[in-house]
Amino acid sequence: MIDKKYTLHQDIETGRPFFSIIIPVYNAASYLKECIASIRQQDFEDWEAILVDDCSTDSSTDIIEEFQKTDPRIKLSRSESNSGGAFLPRLRAAKLSCGRYIVTIDADDTVDSDLLDSLHKAVSTDDIDLVIPEMWRFGRESSGKYLPLDFIDVDAVWRGRDLVEQTLVRWAIPMCGFAIRREIYLKAYTKVNPEEGKSIFADELLSRWLLFLSDKVRMCGSRYHYRYNSESVTNVNLPRIIQSRLTTADSLIAMTASAFGKDSSTYLRALENKLYKAVDLLRLITSSHLTAYGKLTCTRIVSSAMKDFDRRPLKGKTSPRYLALMRLPMPMARITLKIIDSIIKK
Repeated sequence: MIDKKYTLHQDIETGRPFFSIIIPVYNAASYLKECIASIRQQDFEDWEAILVDDCSTDSSTDIIEEFQKTDPRIKLSRSESNSGGAFLPRLRAAKLSCGRYIVTIDADDTVDSDLLDSLHKAVSTDDIDLVIPEMWRFGRESSGKYLPLDFIDVDAVWRGRDLVEQTLVRWAIPMCGFAIRREIYLKAYTKVNPEEGKSIFADELLSRWLLFLSDKVRMCGSRYHYRYNSESVTNVNLPRIIQSRLTTADSLIAMTASAFGKDSSTYLRALENKLYKAVDLLRLITSSHLTAYGKLTCTRIVSSAMKDFDRRPLKGKTSPRYLALMRLPMPMARITLKIIDSIIKK
């Protein structure tokens, strides 16, 4: 039986829900019930949840349909073919949405029961474009508060463009479970071209555009619980991960050049981001369980991506050790990095 009370909490003037929660789903049956249950437990009830199934082969759609029987706010859309990532399913969900603000949640994560209420209170103050909650990480490897970092003023109203730099090289703020004006969310998608959207990490580029396009950003204290899942799409198929990481790093360099200018500190941070990504990927290749041939293949991907990398703007502004490392042939750079890391650990 459908609970009729859920049809009453809508904007009186427009008939639109305040929040549209968009959730990409692919083989998430192990965690999906927990995710949806955390949404249904929200204190603030004026929402719709649009779940886009990206051709799951498990019971994900069955789980969604079961929830639909008792809650009409939960809506299911199915992709015609698997997109290989969350980028296109999120766009599909956003286009189907009708809420004033979009909230993004991943199918294997959960949120506190006061999340939507906290987001609503925050966006209702100072004409806010984007509100970001805390991210708490849980899983086998670690748990506890993850972001934002302590130096971020969580009581301030920020210009979004000023936060972009805080997401390059390392993330100082989270970009999960946020609420953003629907029109800004859709506009940000127009900034990412189809080729960039094919990257596993296309959402990282989208996140920077979301920040850049938001005039007023603030934080809220409610918690988004990020599940570290070693079997997620970002933790399999190492060659694709490496290529996608470096492709997205190039896209961020182009984005910061056009949005901030090549004389900006943000552009330099984007260059530094690619340098550190390459170093981290060489470290990952060395420690992986790939065959010697697999490691060589992955090393060649890094080598090709760094072939035309302009290191000159970073001279004197970042680690000279890593700048020197990138001048070496990549197989030799891998060995040298292993030696450097062992010396540092001592």
